[in-house]
Amino acid sequence: MFSLNRFWQYLKSDIIENKVMYVAALFASFAVMILIAALFVWLQTFASGALELKNLFNFISAFVLLLTVSLAFWDLTNKGRFLNTVRKPASMLEKYLARVLFFVILFPLLQRVFFIIVEYCRVLFVPIFEGDWFMSIYGMGMDESILEYFFNINLAWFPAMILSLMVVTLVLYQSATFGGIKAFLHFLGSFLFGMMMFVCLILLLGEVSDIVINSMPQTVVEIHSSEVRALEVSLILSILAMLMSSIVCIKSTVSRIVGGPYKVIWGYVALAAGLALVIYVYYNVVGLLAIREIFWAKVIAYTFGIVDFVWLAWGSYRNFAKRQLND
Repeated sequence: MFSLNRFWQYLKSDIIENKVMYVAALFASFAVMILIAALFVWLQTFASGALELKNLFNFISAFVLLLTVSLAFWDLTNKGRFLNTVRKPASMLEKYLARVLFFVILFPLLQRVFFIIVEYCRVLFVPIFEGDWFMSIYGMGMDESILEYFFNINLAWFPAMILSLMVVTLVLYQSATFGGIKAFLHFLGSFLFGMMMFVCLILLLGEVSDIVINSMPQTVVEIHSSEVRALEVSLILSILAMLMSSIVCIKSTVSRIVGGPYKVIWGYVALAAGLALVIYVYYNVVGLLAIREIFWAKVIAYTFGIVDFVWLAWGSYRNFAKRQLND
């Protein structure tokens, strides 16, 4: 059960009890933003163009965000701390939501604020050239908006949002299951496994994949619609790749739900079934893209992406709430 008043009381007590950790996280976040700014000032000498800087900045930003989310249940593996958390007068749902609020919403938001503060201070007090503008060292053009800077995501915000939710909940799942840095390493393992499977499927499709790739940006009457379609196709393929990465989490979820001596075997059976389903979806979606039926490809990819986000969020809560102290 969820009680707003009890949730608020738990938030206050958690902040007081773990204030050293939270303050340290804030100082570390601010320091990381300063280090990123210093890195990109140094890289100005070596960068070959704005696109290279943009890609590097997006990679570093994603790394910091995912590392932050993976620390949501940083004390999960400490039996004393976890037992103390369990004993507090609040439901496990309220305790779970508190960590999500801090590490998925509040800390990433504050990191963006810290980044803006650091970047404006850099432009005002230590510009690297005359007329230096906001985010110039990260490859942003003078007249370019924030939305245009981030790969024109404003042209396809819905699939980008689904993909982002899938990635964040995958990290959150690993954090609620394994805790801390170990969770981040498990996320990397899941991600690499998914990319490996995705590349294998592309190679298996052969000519069909070539049709999809070659049809993305070229020979379309309107350049704008061509850009939108290319972006949507790339995001659809990314969603399919994340399905591959997420499916490895089925084993740990099923192993925790199913009891008995054969729970590990059932976990592997569920993993195999999940992979078979994702491969089937992949072949259908890519086949639709090959014949330019992008509408139905979007419907299928977005539906499975939303389902993936929901079950990962549910699985992360269940693994946290039903966790045994001897895990």
